[in-house]
Amino acid sequence: MFKSIRWRLSALYFVLVFIAMTIVGVFVSDRLEDYNLSLIRENLLVISNTTVLSILPESTLMPSSEEMQQSMEKIALPVGYNVYLLDIESYEILATSNKTYLGKNAMSVLDSRALMKAFTDGSVDMDVLNQGDGVSV
Repeated sequence: MFKSIRWRLSALYFVLVFIAMTIVGVFVSDRLEDYNLSLIRENLLVISNTTVLSILPESTLMPSSEEMQQSMEKIALPVGYNVYLLDIESYEILATSNKTYLGKNAMSVLDSRALMKAFTDGSVDMDVLNQGDGVSV
């Protein structure tokens, strides 16, 4: 079958095109992943900033956790996004968009590396995979 020069050139051309398309496909998918991750990071920053500004008043008095939870429930978030307001001293979740974690210790239910980075830097820019339920945070 591959005795003629025409078949050999055709097979070589096919292999070269296949290799080139594989390399381009990997490059495009990598760039698309980077773009989507940066878009999600920007959306999370906008959501967190607007959420905090809408929940916490400009006065120095902190509202009660019930008021913060009521304000949190009024905010429309994209599907799969969760917002947590934490007490910096006790790590208790004061208000959240996911009611199952309300009142629990954040160190036991959330990623401790992300929490420590958030408490020291003020914001977190990490790709974290929660191994327990397979949810990306």
